[in-house]
Amino acid sequence: MEYSNQAVTVGSLHLSAATLEATVDGRTVRLTGTEFRVLELLMRGAGQAQSRAFLTERILGRTLSAYDRSIDTHISNLRRKLVDERGRGIEIRNIRGAGYLLTGNREGQT
Repeated sequence: MEYSNQAVTVGSLHLSAATLEATVDGRTVRLTGTEFRVLELLMRGAGQAQSRAFLTERILGRTLSAYDRSIDTHISNLRRKLVDERGRGIEIRNIRGAGYLLTGNREGQT
């Protein structure tokens, strides 16, 4: 996969490919290398569902097998990291039969 050094912003989420840093509402989010690559792909395709097979091939460099839940685990970790203690932040939706969709900001409980 080729990476761009350009920054990407979706809602309050900012990703800097040059420095490998992510921020949500100005709060730095610590990501693993794989989480960063998953998030970058979702952000660059914001508004479009990205299939598990596509993410597995592009990020992990292998084809998706029947019981492979690696991408799901990374998505789960990202979901946890991208919201604050009030549940506000960035939402990654599961689109049944299509994959994952980064939708932007999510309002939490008040």
